[in-house]
Amino acid sequence: MYYVYKTTCILNGKIYIGKSSSERKNHKSYLGSGIYLRRVIKKYGESNFKKEILKEFYKEEDAYTFEIQMIKEC
Repeated sequence: MYYVYKTTCILNGKIYIGKSSSERKNHKSYLGSGIYLRRVIKKYGESNFKKEILKEFYKEEDAYTFEIQMIKEC
């Protein structure tokens, strides 16, 4: 299983869209792994971010396609 998620900085409203495997889904501390995202989490602290699961997929390709679609819409 794969899922697409949205991580939001509650201080400024900026969002990050990402995709991951289901092993990380229930790890509350996993907010994403992008370089920019990791930098802002370090700057503002994990407690100022929230993660939402947008959609789950069986195939990684489907998750990737949805991730790209969500990034374009933001």
